[in-house]
Amino acid sequence: MTDMYYPIYADGLYEALMQSSQYGIPIYITETGIADRSDKNRAIMIDKYMRATLRAIADGADVRGFYYWTLMDNFEWNAGYLMEFGLYAWQPDGSVDRKLKEGAKALVRYFKSLPNSLSALRAAAARLVQEGELPDHEQMHAEAEEVLHDLTAPGHKGRRRQGHAMVAAT
Repeated sequence: MTDMYYPIYADGLYEALMQSSQYGIPIYITETGIADRSDKNRAIMIDKYMRATLRAIADGADVRGFYYWTLMDNFEWNAGYLMEFGLYAWQPDGSVDRKLKEGAKALVRYFKSLPNSLSALRAAAARLVQEGELPDHEQMHAEAEEVLHDLTAPGHKGRRRQGHAMVAAT
């Protein structure tokens, strides 16, 4: 769960990538991040979304870029400085100190380990699937259903997915 009460829903990213790939144009994932003041879920989110992206690449999606939102904590128009999306911590006190958050190191590991060329990335994603290192769609979907079930538990004021829309849980 993010600080904005959205679930970490990698299956939704996979589904969107596979659906979008039907148009035959390159895909760039933009503004993918997590509001996580405690930094407890950032590495989990990065890992799940990167694995879903690699799975989609292995399944034929033409993903050309993955951009994390955002480099540093910033001012969000609807929440001020409360939502901390940044890979680097920043304080609005005028200091210039920036510190890489522990959870952000997951993204650093992916970027250092994945190949730079598109063809090599596709081959690496296919190899990870063959080795059983990437979840298949059914595994991602089952995990997502578990999260969504928890969100719809009585008394929970989170959000749940219904069809292709996010709606408030009742």
